[in-house]
Amino acid sequence: LSLSVLVRLNYLDPYFNLVSPEVYNYVVTGHGIIMIFFFLMPVLIGGFGNYLLPLLLGIPDLNLPRLNALSAWLLFPACVCLSFGLIGGVGVGS
Repeated sequence: LSLSVLVRLNYLDPYFNLVSPEVYNYVVTGHGIIMIFFFLMPVLIGGFGNYLLPLLLGIPDLNLPRLNALSAWLLFPACVCLSFGLIGGVGVGS
């Protein structure tokens, strides 16, 4: 069950709460963080900065290709660390 579906199910009836208000706040916060850091940031940084910018400028690669590659390689470990932080139940909304 995805977090967005859980939020939508909670909106079906104003008097029937599928989850408690604390869990609802945690789900909404987690959904926002996941959408920003797992989708929006990789698309903006990786898609526009690493792929489209060299195409628009007509250059084969950016000035620092190793740093560019390092940012792509560090994306997955960063997402894993963020996931463990959300699963741990410690932080915002818990």
